[in-house]
Amino acid sequence: MSDQECLMNSLKKELRSLLIATKDGLTPSNLEQEFKSMIGEQLPFRALGYSSVMELVQDMPDVVNICPQRNGIVILKAIADESTKEIASLVAKQKSRPKPQPPRHKLNFSLHCTSPSGLSRRSQISPRLPWRGRVPPTLPAAVRSELKDLLGHSPILLSDFDKAFVQRFGRTFDFMRYGFFSMYEVLNAASDIITIVQTRTGSMLTLKKSLPKKKPVKLPTCKTAYA
Repeated sequence: MSDQECLMNSLKKELRSLLIATKDGLTPSNLEQEFKSMIGEQLPFRALGYSSVMELVQDMPDVVNICPQRNGIVILKAIADESTKEIASLVAKQKSRPKPQPPRHKLNFSLHCTSPSGLSRRSQISPRLPWRGRVPPTLPAAVRSELKDLLGHSPILLSDFDKAFVQRFGRTFDFMRYGFFSMYEVLNAASDIITIVQTRTGSMLTLKKSLPKKKPVKLPTCKTAYA
């Protein structure tokens, strides 16, 4: 398998995981922004020979559902596979946040920052998960310890994470058990210990190197002279 084929397969998994956690879908520009925000690198459509995000997702009919809207906006939604059907079902049951009434005063932001819901990205409480209406959960200490142990041996491709976790701990990584709806939420919660590096074969998870603890400076003791 060539590097481009590996990158495409890895990217399909990443985009499905990213889109499946967003009930109302994302526009192509929003998808590009979310990928950049989470991975720290641009969506590598040019490295795969595509000239735009739309051209890329059009070549992923098994992963991305392209939904044109009446207002001309295109919304991208995930197509669940066998491994993500349960997550997609839970996401679909979540209530969408009600759209706020537009304010009467003039808003001071440009149209290119507007999301499909009509809110600017800065005015959304949670840009990555606008439909959940709550702060994403935190990772339990035991899970953080497992992630450190797993990545402490060597970096792992995001697409190989599940297999590596099973091999290491003898069970699957059930992120839904901890209140997460995708691996991207998990990685966001673990961003203080995990770095995502974009490589030719996909997103690589690496453990952040902890800074050495500084030793406390011992102050010289002052001897008091007694007469």
